[in-house]
Amino acid sequence: MAYIKRHIEETLLEAASEGCGLTLCGPHMAGKRTTLERLFPGREIMSAEGYTDALRIEGTSPDAGEKTFRLLGLSMRELAGDDFREPFIPAEEYLSRRNTKIRYDDSKLEDRFDLLADVMRGCLPVLRTEEKYTRVPSRDFNSYRIFDKRDGAILYAIFWNELVDEYRDRLVQEGVPSAAAANYFLYIRAFFCYSNPPDYDWYSSMTKEPVENIKSLFERFAKDDLVWILRPLEENTSRPVDPAHKVHYLDSGMAVNLAAQRQSDYSGQLWPEYFQSYIISEIVKSYCNTGITPELYHFRDPDSEAEVDLVMRFGNDLYPIRIDNGREPFEESLEYLNSFRSFYRKYNVHDGAVICWAREPYRADRHNIVIPFTYI
Repeated sequence: MAYIKRHIEETLLEAASEGCGLTLCGPHMAGKRTTLERLFPGREIMSAEGYTDALRIEGTSPDAGEKTFRLLGLSMRELAGDDFREPFIPAEEYLSRRNTKIRYDDSKLEDRFDLLADVMRGCLPVLRTEEKYTRVPSRDFNSYRIFDKRDGAILYAIFWNELVDEYRDRLVQEGVPSAAAANYFLYIRAFFCYSNPPDYDWYSSMTKEPVENIKSLFERFAKDDLVWILRPLEENTSRPVDPAHKVHYLDSGMAVNLAAQRQSDYSGQLWPEYFQSYIISEIVKSYCNTGITPELYHFRDPDSEAEVDLVMRFGNDLYPIRIDNGREPFEESLEYLNSFRSFYRKYNVHDGAVICWAREPYRADRHNIVIPFTYI
């Protein structure tokens, strides 16, 4: 399998130079062993306890301790061979330092084919570097189907189905409560991506599994980096916020293929949700794949239903973000971002941001900026 350079490499080498033991966790097939073998040839690589998928190498200095890092799937940056390693921040200062787009050609984005192919194929290295998975479907959206055997795209679904079934079997062997239904919940979560937050009571009624077991199972999915759970920021608010959390796949390829998504265009009911998960996963990867775990939340006003898709927190600083599947911000997005400020007066709330298909970043109004997704 061809190797794609990972942004976490320098962080791992620096920690190892200090004599630290290293634990690298992340989803199955994310490239953990390949990365460690490439960076530390000849060193013994062992399984790490406490995760379904984690590898470790022992430190060379007894007093240096252990460090744990997360390696997620390949990011847009890594796929593009981009050396810019600064994690994404929705601020003009970041954009001025970034100053380059990622990989997608504006002239070809009108039909959104390039991104749709990326979302479908997933971000795990095996899907990116093995020839049988690198074939992409036809550009003819009218005849396009994910399961069109002529294009070989059915291989994506086979890969994800087998991976999820293997994951379920490992959880069953560990004795995780309700693990026998793990693949079912991953399939259903993918199919009902537009229902966020997930309805655990409905899941329970369909499977007769206890609600608490189902919630615990989703926490396990998050620990094993299959999903990212966004909770509301409930500290120091001026009035109560919606306490429900949201669940996003860290690999959109898993969601699309498990849901057997067969849309022939990008205007259907589920596509905006996949786009949102894709953007959130790219932001998460910009942190985790450089050795940092981000502090991320979401926001929903229980009265007006104003919603902010992502809230990035750095100490007392908050950055609210809306993710819109269009060339321009949706009319309500700027309104929702401004509403967010009234809930968090005790924080330093920075300019809001709308991430969308805009060609260039620009200021939408006094308090909000627009960022093309290609700048993440």
